[in-house]
Amino acid sequence: MDVARSPSATYAFLWGVLVAAVLVAAGLLTGFLTFVNRLPAVTSGLSVVWVNLGSSSVLFLLDLIGFLYTLGRMRSAVVAGDDDEARYWSKFNLITVSLFFGIGVIYTAIGMQSALSHALGGLEPAQADSVSSWMIFERLVNGGILTALTTTIVGGIGGFALRITRHLAIGRLGRRIRGAAG
Repeated sequence: MDVARSPSATYAFLWGVLVAAVLVAAGLLTGFLTFVNRLPAVTSGLSVVWVNLGSSSVLFLLDLIGFLYTLGRMRSAVVAGDDDEARYWSKFNLITVSLFFGIGVIYTAIGMQSALSHALGGLEPAQADSVSSWMIFERLVNGGILTALTTTIVGGIGGFALRITRHLAIGRLGRRIRGAAG
């Protein structure tokens, strides 16, 4: 078996990517790691992603890596004619698609709760009369409502994009997976 194509080499590579992503994310979150701005367009783009998605961007990225890995394993199993293995990776791949939607939903709830707590938390009834609607809106935005709404959009569009990608990558070969299960 060719080492470059062996499942263990692929598995080891993906674990390496996962560990590196977690270490970089932890370094960025703690402030221990900063990027030297030699590629301003790249760091500017990453900054926009981080501002709009927050820590959900790390989970979206990890889920995307898992999706691509399971998709590759499922396609290899289908091409090899191993229906049991293909069904296993197919189910795992569907879990990663559902998880992408779920990350968007959960981070929406977290962001909404944070924004509402920031906007309305600690307001006494007497203070509420003196607060304008513009101030409440500003407090909602500062509390994270835009991040909450962005994660909803990314989770929804991304989840459907993963479904379409899965269909295009497997295509008619998917009939063999469903046909063997029936």
